[in-house]
Amino acid sequence: MKKYENTNFRVAYPEIVGIIVFACLLAATIFFYKSYTDVKDLFNIERTEVDFIIQAPSMEQVTEISSLSHIDRIVPYYYRSVDVSAGKGKVSSHLFIVESADDIPYTTLSKELLLKKGPGNGVNALYVTDDFAKSAGVKAGDSIRISIDGTEVDFTIEGIYKTDHRHVGGTLIAVKTTDIENAMKRARYGGAFIASNNLSESGSYFANEYKPQGDIRSREEFETDDAYQTYLETRDQSDTTKEAFVTADYASELSRRNSGKLLRNLILVIALAIAAYIILALIMIVRTNNYTKTNVPRDIKDNFTIGQETRMYRKYFATLCLLMLLINVAVTAVSYLLGWMELVSIVNIAEIGGTLFVAIILGSAATRKLKERFLIENQKYEEKKRKAQGAASQKQ
Repeated sequence: MKKYENTNFRVAYPEIVGIIVFACLLAATIFFYKSYTDVKDLFNIERTEVDFIIQAPSMEQVTEISSLSHIDRIVPYYYRSVDVSAGKGKVSSHLFIVESADDIPYTTLSKELLLKKGPGNGVNALYVTDDFAKSAGVKAGDSIRISIDGTEVDFTIEGIYKTDHRHVGGTLIAVKTTDIENAMKRARYGGAFIASNNLSESGSYFANEYKPQGDIRSREEFETDDAYQTYLETRDQSDTTKEAFVTADYASELSRRNSGKLLRNLILVIALAIAAYIILALIMIVRTNNYTKTNVPRDIKDNFTIGQETRMYRKYFATLCLLMLLINVAVTAVSYLLGWMELVSIVNIAEIGGTLFVAIILGSAATRKLKERFLIENQKYEEKKRKAQGAASQKQ
């Protein structure tokens, strides 16, 4: 009996070509999934308590608005366009400063959008969106320095949230502390987040009655009383009613512009994923089926056992699985370096899990089919052998 080593049934160039195609399809799946999630993230503001964002209320207006029956909550904020010193150097971003930590869930950074939480014991808590975190090269718990009106203040990142991509450079929200208050040279509200229990009534109020008073310049900013009076008269004559940001209208416009992109990218993700696993299935089925049909009778004739055949199949599938997993890891690493995906994400886990699942199912099915084929061919061979022996006996 020969030593069993069939050089014809090993991973060869047809499988290598298939694996390369499989890798390209996986990469394309991740790319279009990234495009899909980028568009979907635009709608993240719908997952917050924010119904309106108004501009420049005065402190008196904040008190007045909070007393309205159709308003659940108003969160006024100070706004600064800032340069942040972080891991990757200086990054320009948008800083919103609120009065209390209890206000954070009622801003555009809701609990539902929280990705990573900080230690909770840092100085000057700062909450940031993930696009800022990526561009700045920071993570939850890191310390960063922000220049506020020329004074640098140290912050600790206490939360990273999903972005809605409305602000280039990301969104930063801080709670006002003594350090921040001392750094601010002007203490006027830049705007306010509004949670409403009656969108129609609140929308009518902000469109027709609300006129921002928090941005009125003071007398000290003018050289003469006449200049100041002229400014006030000009302001009164102009339309100072500034249209409020309405979350529902914004979301409707986003839907009008992007629903086609969402559907297209989702279809592409599904189609590419299916195509990738079809390629994987073909790689694992075609050669094994051909071998089972054409080579098993020869192997039986050469006195190879079913145990030897099974071990050969298992070695072949183990090699294929290892190559597929290495391809998955390589695609994941490249996607991470290109900024398409986190190193550990639901998509990467699903792809690796899917590859293992398909490989195990197909490998088991092919091995089972091999055993069935081997038994059938072995019976045929034994029957043929008995007939040949009988014929030889009759001749004698």
